[in-house]
Amino acid sequence: MKKNGHTVGLVNHRRGGVVRVFLRMGRRILLWALFLAAAGSFAGWRVTAGWRQPITLLILGSDTRRDSAPGRSDTIFVLRADPRDRSLRGLSLPRDLYVPIRGLPTLLTNRINTALFYGDYYRVPGGGRRAARETVSRLLNVPIDGVMVLGFPIVQDVVDSIGGVEVYVENLVVDRSFQYMTGGRSYTLRFEPGWNYLDGRRALDFVRLRRPDTDFGRMDRNRRLFEALRGNVKGPAGFWPLVRLLPRTARRLKSDMTFGQKLRSAWVFYRCADGPIQWHTLAREDVEPAVTPQGAQVLLPDPEALAQAGQWLLDTPRAYAEKRDATEKGLWTRSP
Repeated sequence: MKKNGHTVGLVNHRRGGVVRVFLRMGRRILLWALFLAAAGSFAGWRVTAGWRQPITLLILGSDTRRDSAPGRSDTIFVLRADPRDRSLRGLSLPRDLYVPIRGLPTLLTNRINTALFYGDYYRVPGGGRRAARETVSRLLNVPIDGVMVLGFPIVQDVVDSIGGVEVYVENLVVDRSFQYMTGGRSYTLRFEPGWNYLDGRRALDFVRLRRPDTDFGRMDRNRRLFEALRGNVKGPAGFWPLVRLLPRTARRLKSDMTFGQKLRSAWVFYRCADGPIQWHTLAREDVEPAVTPQGAQVLLPDPEALAQAGQWLLDTPRAYAEKRDATEKGLWTRSP
């Protein structure tokens, strides 16, 4: 073979291509191995006692459209998983709750979904994730182990990766002026009563939809989609598509957890995938509609309802009942 410049360059190019292929394969194998290890899929895989403790995560669905712009959280719910009995508890919070925003350099009361925005806006350590975490934790009196911020495209990618999902809709839902994610013109969005097949785009519309039945309806739709996804990812048929999606999803998922905490969270939630799940949502009677001096429509939460929701999430209703009884007897007073 002639070793002129052209031939040597061609050989080096081919070798470089082979190396790149092996590097890509190695990264994928490493990701699969880490995910499997985190999920505890290897038979006989043992974990320490600390890993078997319950974990509580704050999940935020962000409406951020550009990486450089702070976003608000359109979806807010807290998930608590207990690997000891493989149970899951989920608590949905309305985005319009008017509450003190914690973790900021200034005193501020606003909608709870603005915590993510203001934490980034004021550039506090930990950013919007820390502000949202402190706000929700103080509101419910519940320790939170970590925060995960999901960009809306993640929902679309996950649903498409498993071939879509089916969700049940009890009543006709129509929004005749539903807007695209990018804004601009609107269109009519419609979900018929009964079972609806959703691909990624329809699933994203399903969880963003709010106008016909307010934020309470949207929280219910978020719950239905979460349960549909949970049911579809059980077993290899749903598991491996998610593994293949990891490199792409990781770039769009933001968290305040360390690598070790993410591994533990993955293992705990995988272990609880087949267990029972219970949901709780603040009811309409737990909030009072109000209008701020600036003209914004908000919801004022009942402190007792928040306390009860937090105790329910921690699975300590007895402690809450004892505290409530003590209040009625005048044995203690609630802090303002």
